[in-house]
Amino acid sequence: MIKKTWNEQANETRRDPYTQAKTAFENAYHDAKDDGLNPVKPTEEKIQAAAKKIAAEK
Repeated sequence: MIKKTWNEQANETRRDPYTQAKTAFENAYHDAKDDGLNPVKPTEEKIQAAAKKIAAEK
């Protein structure tokens, strides 16, 4: 298995709008779960809508 540096991982998550949106939702979900909350997992529909918004901003 190839180990990636933090910088490589960060660059990978900024690769395209879909990956950016998915990563942001996953991070928010896990942060809320770590805080003891019961978050709802993001749906594919929400991820795609966020990706479209990110793409429009570029």
